[in-house]
Amino acid sequence: DSGNHISGDDNLHGFIDTNNEFWLATADHKFEKIGYKEYIEDMTKADIIVTYVPQKKKFFISDGKKGYCLTEFGLYSINQLVSGAGLQKELA
Repeated sequence: DSGNHISGDDNLHGFIDTNNEFWLATADHKFEKIGYKEYIEDMTKADIIVTYVPQKKKFFISDGKKGYCLTEFGLYSINQLVSGAGLQKELA
């Protein structure tokens, strides 16, 4: 397997471990297993990209064929196959 299986900012990182479980790691070195192995396992035959948008507190997980969004409320399937994200500044 290859790909970018981790993403985050100074406060929070999300990553996929070697058992296909999703984890969160905080700046104060706390780790929380979120899981979702049953969804991630189907994706590991292709390159998985994890992307984090801190302003929205969302992780996007995609392998180019399937896409998921993980929020504080759970994981859901999306049609977009996200490989990177950012927010555009509003011009005044």
